[in-house]
Amino acid sequence: DQPLVAETDTLGRFRFEDVRPGRYALTARLLGYRPLTVPELLVGSGKEVVLDLLLEPGTDTLAEVVVRAPLAAPMSTCILPVVTIEQTFRFPATFYDPARLAIQFPAMITWNDQGNLLVARGNSPNQNAWLLEGVPIVNPNHTPNAGTFTDQVTLSGGGVNMLSAQMLGTSTFYVGAPPAAVGDATGALLDMRLRRGNDRQTEGTFQLSLIGIDLAGEGPFGKKERAARPSWLANYRYSTVGLLTALGMDFGGEAISFQDLAAAIDLPTDKGHWKVFALAGTSSNVFHGQPADSLREEAKDRLDIDFGSQVAAFGVSHHTTLPDGQVWKTTVVQSLLRSNWQAAFVDDGAFFGSEKLAQTWTAFRTALSGARSDALRWSAGLAGRYLDESDDFHFAERQQQGAGRMAGLWLNPWLQLDRTSGRWHLRLGLRGHYFSWNGSRSLDPRLETRYRLSANDALYSSWGFYSQLHAVRVYATATDHDGQLLNRDLPLLRSQQATLGWEH
Repeated sequence: DQPLVAETDTLGRFRFEDVRPGRYALTARLLGYRPLTVPELLVGSGKEVVLDLLLEPGTDTLAEVVVRAPLAAPMSTCILPVVTIEQTFRFPATFYDPARLAIQFPAMITWNDQGNLLVARGNSPNQNAWLLEGVPIVNPNHTPNAGTFTDQVTLSGGGVNMLSAQMLGTSTFYVGAPPAAVGDATGALLDMRLRRGNDRQTEGTFQLSLIGIDLAGEGPFGKKERAARPSWLANYRYSTVGLLTALGMDFGGEAISFQDLAAAIDLPTDKGHWKVFALAGTSSNVFHGQPADSLREEAKDRLDIDFGSQVAAFGVSHHTTLPDGQVWKTTVVQSLLRSNWQAAFVDDGAFFGSEKLAQTWTAFRTALSGARSDALRWSAGLAGRYLDESDDFHFAERQQQGAGRMAGLWLNPWLQLDRTSGRWHLRLGLRGHYFSWNGSRSLDPRLETRYRLSANDALYSSWGFYSQLHAVRVYATATDHDGQLLNRDLPLLRSQQATLGWEH
């Protein structure tokens, strides 16, 4: 098979014509930049593939011909492989969920097969975090109580991702030691990215699976004579299990239903690129326990449980290249989660427990990056979120009851330097943390190194400190006899992490 070759125009656009359906590897090369390879690209019939490729500046001289290297150095010297949308569709048992796909990575296991709660390097799933377009968001999963003790809500997982795979582009999974520019988590980080809609022709997709029925559409809008046209992308999904339950099918005494809607608009302009996106979803889970002890296999089998949740997010991002070559990108996202859990004993209907959780985050990230030379690059920025959270719970059997609310600003300035010299790559980072609700703060230094042994092999290492907020239940629900909060001044959850690895 002869390789297909295409050249870009002055705006960086390219197009392959008459490509047969199948799986391909795509490599992009530009003089002065590191080559970028997309190892798995699925081309189907009747639908175009739209890609956004970002090349990083290279430091090797032309005489060394290093542009033939098959893989570009990733954003983090210690990053695990990115999660491509093709992998999400192809790998078994993922249910089109990038979090479930991450189980294949080293040091990762699942907490329970019923959900996508992940245990990274032995840490609690509560120490994981979700990002959307690089900005923290609330738990973006349907049925966030799936796979937990007595089906209680969690803050970092659920039955299935609320963003359909039809909307997702290439996501990045940090199993540990993320760079200073990425985010805050003592566990793992999953940064989901929305793909761009087709800006040449309008297309539609219908997908039926065990997870849901998807209706997706994408296409251009605006004047055809424009060099870079705006595009839109939208998807609606309704759970297949919910539809079958409504038709009378029994799934072991449990009725699960969810639906979601997501949309994104890309707006290229002369002064930068805008993206506007929104998503919303609702889910419910009604469980009927077993009436006889002989039929009960786990703790929740003695309970009747009613759970419901709603999640929504809206965001805007903008990036532009300044006259001196620096890149400035800003993203703002507001997200919210509301959940209600109630449980009663099967035997006599007596009250067992209840919990109402509410989270509203207004998060932002603005970053400026540039280069002093081909070998020295820098980036600096400010990230943060204003969070307003409340938790009201009552467990009669355990005689536990509490209610609390916290609202404050979580600020994270950061600075990062990248130095490349021959086969060596060195990254120094510093990230600060301040929480206005209780005044807690920290300063986290981070160091990463990478040594390229050959075109296909590299050694990498990292070390650093990482800080994270506790859950609202930890901070704001425990009180003394006078009603004063016991944990208001609790220090940040903090860890020191080191990584050593070999990449092939």
